[in-house]
Amino acid sequence: MHKTDDQIFLGLVAKGDGRGKELGFPTANIDLSKTLYINRDVLVALVSGNDHLNLQAFTDSGITDQDFPASADDIFLATCHLIEQLIERGKVTPGDRNSLSIRIFNSFATATNQLADNSSLNSGGFLLQSGLLANGVYAGRACCETDEIWPCAVSVGTREHFYDSGVRLLEAHLIGFSGDIYDRLFLLQITHFLREQQKFTTLEELISQIQEDVFVVSQISDIN
Repeated sequence: MHKTDDQIFLGLVAKGDGRGKELGFPTANIDLSKTLYINRDVLVALVSGNDHLNLQAFTDSGITDQDFPASADDIFLATCHLIEQLIERGKVTPGDRNSLSIRIFNSFATATNQLADNSSLNSGGFLLQSGLLANGVYAGRACCETDEIWPCAVSVGTREHFYDSGVRLLEAHLIGFSGDIYDRLFLLQITHFLREQQKFTTLEELISQIQEDVFVVSQISDIN
């Protein structure tokens, strides 16, 4: 285990195949091909180019486009707050709740893509961020459209125990959380690398290792 260079990712939670729930560790599943990498430059681009979103949320938290947070911790917290404010304000407008999450995500995507040339975009128009995060198991923290933050154990890979050539996913188990967050905006800050991915001989071995991973995350988390 070691500390990582903090990386922050934003995605929409997709319906999975239920493997995590079957194992006793339900997860938020994020398609890495549709995941945004969030940093200070993205926030600046977002505010500069998306006035229609009513980004007064930044001013409410004492943050302006001239005075953005620089550290990963502050960027994560500011982005959690911004998303929560945008969700709350969007609720007063008639429309589908899921489409609001998608509209906000697309605004983040537009801001992110403003920072890139076409050669770094995939066919869906998303920045090629999957290479930023190697396969493995990580510790992190996450929020999902509210200011409430949850410690989480994160697996990035193709789930070798179940599939020979599975889709590369990011799966996050939020420790202490219960609820339905499908189609919701999911903001994740990776903080520690725990171990490499491995293929287990039995399902019991896999479950035992997941239990150990979750225990380690709960020990190192600074979230009460």
